[in-house]
Amino acid sequence: MKVQLYLGGKIKKSPEKDIFCNYLDRFKKLGNTTKLFPIEIHEYDEKKMFSPKQLYKLRQLFSKRSTVTVLLDERGCNLSSVDFAEFLRENRDAGLSEIIFFVGGANGVPTALKVEFNNLISFGRMVWPHMIARIMLMEQLYRASSVIAGSPYHKE
Repeated sequence: MKVQLYLGGKIKKSPEKDIFCNYLDRFKKLGNTTKLFPIEIHEYDEKKMFSPKQLYKLRQLFSKRSTVTVLLDERGCNLSSVDFAEFLRENRDAGLSEIIFFVGGANGVPTALKVEFNNLISFGRMVWPHMIARIMLMEQLYRASSVIAGSPYHKE
């Protein structure tokens, strides 16, 4: 199952980028084992991304039957790491071809786009800076893939 991340803002050379890339590299190494590959990272400029033309393109992408769409939102479902791994496994095993995760930028996600997602997931009721949220997502993807692969990274 292809994994796509749409991430608000551009991450420049920084400690945040280093941490993100560390978990991305770890996740890629498990991709063949867990069948969660390839992974594609799309950073977007909020000013351009939410133009009517771009919103139309996103709606087309999200409307494919074989795609799961997930918005990270503080009003979403709060999952444990093991539940998140099971969510990925179930969608993969159902034969879905891709999963799209969307992290809003500094200005969030327009309401017009929020209704297009078939899943909302939360990292708790607190609002996190978008650069931290992208790191948290990447770490949880790596953790979930290690749970699926049966590796000892996740400790209960």
